[in-house]
Amino acid sequence: MLFIASAGLAYKISRMKSLALLAQAFIGHGIYDIIHTTIYSHSVAPSWWTEFCGVIDVLLGLYMLSLMKWNKSQKVSA
Repeated sequence: MLFIASAGLAYKISRMKSLALLAQAFIGHGIYDIIHTTIYSHSVAPSWWTEFCGVIDVLLGLYMLSLMKWNKSQKVSA
């Protein structure tokens, strides 16, 4: 639910702020996914899914942060 709220808020704000917000949301969701199995012992997803989804989410978040850094360096050099 918090991830959906973050996406809705990102839609309303500037491009760079929304990229930062979504990157943080993806990383936060990835961390939640990775520790999900320790919080909930009963899951409907396969046992490998939480780690897989967590790693993908963290990688997407880090990629978004790298896009922000690259965009800032392009503005400085221009």
